[in-house]
Amino acid sequence: MNNYKPVYVYPLKESDGWMKLTGELPVKMTNDYLFRALLQSDNEVLKALLASLLKMKVGEIRSAEVTNPILLGESISEKTYIMDVRVVLNDEVVINLEMQVIRESGWEDRSVLYTCRIFDRLNRGSAYDNARPVRQIAFCDFTLFKDYPEFYSTYRLINEKNPKVVYTEKFVISNVDLTRIDLATEEDKKYGLDQWCRLFKARSWEDMNTLAKENEVMSRAISGVWQLTE
Repeated sequence: MNNYKPVYVYPLKESDGWMKLTGELPVKMTNDYLFRALLQSDNEVLKALLASLLKMKVGEIRSAEVTNPILLGESISEKTYIMDVRVVLNDEVVINLEMQVIRESGWEDRSVLYTCRIFDRLNRGSAYDNARPVRQIAFCDFTLFKDYPEFYSTYRLINEKNPKVVYTEKFVISNVDLTRIDLATEEDKKYGLDQWCRLFKARSWEDMNTLAKENEVMSRAISGVWQLTE
């Protein structure tokens, strides 16, 4: 068992009150505060998103605990707020989820630095092989490498001469390009990752209704978005 503090949540309830709404969304899901608010307020939505990202069945996820919750509803103007969502999956893997709209200078170095900081969490005297696997996953509203566009890209430490030899599976960085959903593979679609990204990029309630008809968990997520933006 762990000793993490309870997640500060907004009391969401399943509701279809949004279904008759039309027009532009008041806040889009690329807003990092709304992104984090939904994921820390609805554990079932969080698990479903993680399953899509990790190509797992939702039933394989025993637990997904947000370990850096913020107090929702308070001012978000203070610089102390960090808008990533840190999750411990099945009491084993640490996953850092982030929504990034602007292509900042040094983004690659920043993502590596964030991942290294999370990985470097061993207590003094602990065996190195006790280090938890860490995965940084960023939803980016831009293309990371213009010459090599990819919807869902993953990077590991590999052998330069023989890429099949992985130095460690405990340090992984992934990026999801929200501007290139058209490049989603059949596997991405099988696990519904393209639908999540269409949710994040939706501009209107009509877009939301279309997604809800295609996927039951999308309806739950949209209900949460509606309540949080109310």
